Amino acid sequence: MNDVRWKVPLAEITPVSGDRLTTLMERVAGKDGALGKGMPWSFLPPPRFPLAQFVLWALNEADPKNERLDQPLRAWLRRGGPSWKYPLDKAEYITRFLAVPALAAGSVSAVISKAYDIALWGAGLLWGVALLCAVALATLGAANWSTGHFRYRWFQSRSQPFLRRGKGEALADYVARIHRAKDEPEVEKLLVNAFHEDLRIAYRRLRPWLLWPGWARGAHAVLVLNDAEPGGVCARLITIMHDVQEETGRPVPLLVVAATKEPPDCDGHKRTGVVHTDLADFDTAHEQWRERAKRPTPCPYLVVEAVAPGPQGGGPPRRVGGRGLALTYQAAVILAIGLPFFATAQALLPSACADGLELKGGQCVGLTASVESFDPFLASLLALIDRQNKAIHQDARSFTVVYFGPLTQRPTTTDVSPLVGAAGELVGIAARQAGYNMLGDLPKMRVEFANTGQDYVYAVTAAEHVKRRAVEDETFAAVIGLGWSRTEVRDAIGVLGSAQLPMVGTTSTADNLTTVPGGSSAWFFRLPAANSRQARATVEWITKLGVPAAGGRRFRGEQVAVIYQVAPHELYSADLTDRFLRLLPGVSEYRFSDGTTLTQAVRNACQHGSELIYFAGRSPQLATLTDAWRGHCADRRVLVMASDDVTSDITKEIREHGPDHGLDIFLVALTDPRGEVKAGADDREAKSGHRAVLDGWVEKSKAGKVALPYYAAGNAALGYDAALVVTEALDDFLAMGDFQKTWGATPVRTGVHYNLRGLSVVGVTGKITFSADAKGHDALDRQVWLVGIEKGENFAVHHVCTPTDDAAACARPK
Repeated sequence: MNDVRWKVPLAEITPVSGDRLTTLMERVAGKDGALGKGMPWSFLPPPRFPLAQFVLWALNEADPKNERLDQPLRAWLRRGGPSWKYPLDKAEYITRFLAVPALAAGSVSAVISKAYDIALWGAGLLWGVALLCAVALATLGAANWSTGHFRYRWFQSRSQPFLRRGKGEALADYVARIHRAKDEPEVEKLLVNAFHEDLRIAYRRLRPWLLWPGWARGAHAVLVLNDAEPGGVCARLITIMHDVQEETGRPVPLLVVAATKEPPDCDGHKRTGVVHTDLADFDTAHEQWRERAKRPTPCPYLVVEAVAPGPQGGGPPRRVGGRGLALTYQAAVILAIGLPFFATAQALLPSACADGLELKGGQCVGLTASVESFDPFLASLLALIDRQNKAIHQDARSFTVVYFGPLTQRPTTTDVSPLVGAAGELVGIAARQAGYNMLGDLPKMRVEFANTGQDYVYAVTAAEHVKRRAVEDETFAAVIGLGWSRTEVRDAIGVLGSAQLPMVGTTSTADNLTTVPGGSSAWFFRLPAANSRQARATVEWITKLGVPAAGGRRFRGEQVAVIYQVAPHELYSADLTDRFLRLLPGVSEYRFSDGTTLTQAVRNACQHGSELIYFAGRSPQLATLTDAWRGHCADRRVLVMASDDVTSDITKEIREHGPDHGLDIFLVALTDPRGEVKAGADDREAKSGHRAVLDGWVEKSKAGKVALPYYAAGNAALGYDAALVVTEALDDFLAMGDFQKTWGATPVRTGVHYNLRGLSVVGVTGKITFSADAKGHDALDRQVWLVGIEKGENFAVHHVCTPTDDAAACARPK
């Protein structure tokens, strides 16, 4: 039995002269009973016997001479009964009841934290309070359970037919009735039935198991009776246990092993299955007995004629529900204790995203001043801006400019080309920040980052973050970027406009981008020439100025094909095509949605006799366009003209391959592309005005051994000018009154917005003038460059146009 003691709860009883049934039960399930002792190296607490101990107390210790037993009963329940007097007992009972309160409190805390966007310290405090509440509720439940108050209702249940407690009968009165009937056979059945119920609770499997403190143990408890001779007290205990189980019809997770010189009176139990055997055939008989034991009733006996040292076979004892460890109990402990602590740690410890950002689609999007959660491609540049931010003295007056653009890519993306434009805009903003912050006592410019995710997919999320911060922070001056013409950016413009935040767009050119509910946004200021004006200059080039590669030849609409992209959320391509078709009738239209359909569109255009293809798509399709042109159009001498979006990719191709590049294309650029191949190469420009500041900052950064990422120089020029117009508007705002009195009296964004209207300044990209009207703030008289690239050659600027709504106004470059 020593081997068994390490595996299951075990009680080995040897009766002595004068023992009664209650004496045996006291030794088995009493206060110091053998079955209630813990098993070495077990993950489970030992079985508890509050019901059986209640009956034993009523029989042995209650004083029925008292008129009322309330006080003695209460004292026993608190001090002498199945209480939780010891720390380990308390931990056991609290653990039993902690699962549901902990999960409920944790869920409520998570919902509140998410719904109200609570600060980090507040979330930690909320989780701590929730955990304390869960422990308090578990403690109350455990205290109630340990004293057995609500468990004693079992004495009124239908599963307890022996000396049943009356409905509404006080517990003290019931104790007195039990004591008065202690010599009646019914009381012995009551005691044994209570003992059985305690065992069922210890082995209970309920679903969902979290709602009840059952532990689903893996092996039956064992009761060994060493002297069970007929007529003895042990034999009587076996008989009563059998009768109780037969009358209640409920199984008991208990294996009784009785040693006797004579077999039991099996004939006295007419419904009992009996298997007789000896040691020679023990294994076969044992299997038959186990099959019968699976049924609740009748309770079978296995009678073995043995001589010392006893049977050696038979296999392991029958287990309820398999042979594994008590995984249910371990899972309960992990969920009840580990989960709340894990959730609290998640709330308090640094998350995968910096403060102010949230994880969406594997990207940290939102608004932050931190530079830790963005693409490594931009790390050195962002770190440089961060150092410029930290160089501002904490007591200095400052204003905040938010860069709004893609700073991360999808986890599966390895090509950094989508970030080249953002890198350029950040270079320009950083250069203006460094220059402006050196201007005496003027407020200092801080830069924060609103990450929209790759392709501006989460632009609205980022805009909502900016809006929430702007409500709290009156030093927000403007938002710079919003460089793609997509529906997400248009929606973001609506969100930012509702916060009355001025926005300066860098490279977004779709005319319909600014259309928000209520009309054109009054808060969006566009720097580059819009699609409508770019299209006018393009049509002027095709129909009147003549294309140089064709000997100055002019084309009619019937000789031209336009290829444009149709994709969800895309505004740029369709808007530009619409503007182009309005100005040049007769043009053939070809749509594409991916690389395969683009190749088909190019092939169809050339096969149908088009002599010039106007490509109104995005830069990622440039390689496919070039390949399709070589395969289907080059031998026909079909010309290709593209819109501004491909400029950065063409620049990269020329810079990387030099005279070995194979491009042969014409395009309309938003900035002078000759300076893009080598920033600052134009000596005349590099030595004057804001171009000198931009180029000087880049050279100084390189001299300081800062490895700036590859960036689009045209985007850098537009990023610089976007920051320039904001600082110019701020200066005009401060000049409206005493700087010391003006600052703080009016939100900075209000002053910047007011003074952006009607602003005129010369920047890196030329003269910038905004209308003073309440709406419609596209920069006036912005130039576009009509450029040609022949195989092995650099950019050649053929015309510079200043298009308006009525005329292209093109001229030869100076």
